[in-house]
Amino acid sequence: MCNLNVLVKVEREKNRDKYVNFLSCVTANSYNSNSDGDGIYFEGSGLLATNRKKINLLRFRESIRKSGFILSHQRWATHGKKGDIQPFQDDRFVFGHNGIMGEMVYRGRSDSYGFFRKFRKKFNVLKDTAGAIKEMLEGKSIGSYSIFIYDKLKKELFYFKNSLTSIYFYRNKKGDRFYLTTKESNRDFLKMFFGQNFDELIVKDGIIYKIVIRGNRIVIGNAGEFEEKKLPIVSYNMGYGIGGMDNYGIDSYDRNGGGGDDWSDFNKSDEIIDDSPLKLKGDLRLKREFQYEKTLNKLKESYEIVSYNMSACNYCKEITENYSRSLMKNICDSCLILNESIV
Repeated sequence: MCNLNVLVKVEREKNRDKYVNFLSCVTANSYNSNSDGDGIYFEGSGLLATNRKKINLLRFRESIRKSGFILSHQRWATHGKKGDIQPFQDDRFVFGHNGIMGEMVYRGRSDSYGFFRKFRKKFNVLKDTAGAIKEMLEGKSIGSYSIFIYDKLKKELFYFKNSLTSIYFYRNKKGDRFYLTTKESNRDFLKMFFGQNFDELIVKDGIIYKIVIRGNRIVIGNAGEFEEKKLPIVSYNMGYGIGGMDNYGIDSYDRNGGGGDDWSDFNKSDEIIDDSPLKLKGDLRLKREFQYEKTLNKLKESYEIVSYNMSACNYCKEITENYSRSLMKNICDSCLILNESIV
């Protein structure tokens, strides 16, 4: 699936080259396994750059320096057109999605595009970001997702996920740097460029997180919650995009600048999720790995998985020896987990 990399920082005048190098490393590491497209949005300049080749961030040093919010997406295409490279944006929002939501595919466009389109229609009616998200997801099961939505007018970043995707939140002890990524190995670059003073925060499924810069601190609040409908299995029609491009540089520039800082709608009583961050280390990390193995073994038993000749998975085409007698299909471990709503 796709990769998300989001950096939020208070300082906008210092350490420009350090941020450029950090972002170059994490986006390159993510693009290495997700090479159907690269995209990045800079809040400070209102610039969105997309390309099917890896973007050279050295060309955007000033945009990186000016920006408090930098949102990037590395695409692994499962639906849609070659040009459906994220982040998407309109005059109000910037959107990025990791996962597969088959029923959201819209007229040949990607599932991500279909979700963003539907979200914007909901928002136009409700005039409330968290409310629109909740209405779209409450009591429904639409696949796997890990999504950020940035409100350019209010300068608010929203993030939410379900149990079929992973995410990693990091905030430094001073509270003026925050980093979000789908690729766990990218945390090594945090240590390389910024030292050991980051805490890894626990992220819960079904919570709509709101991330804002307030003064000299980054605040993470709970903007709402939703509960999905649980289904026994969800199957997806997996398609594939084609990476590569004949020319280099940037496919498109899009300047839709946001408005000024307006915090009047930010409720100061919002719950602060992570004032005392919990680290995902030691026993908790082992517990996560144990739970994965336990779930996988349970699924293999449920779907009568037997070891068979090495063949392509019917869902993602990866080579696997798993054959499901109940489904009468080859299915790899990853697709077993992906296609099951884990309780």
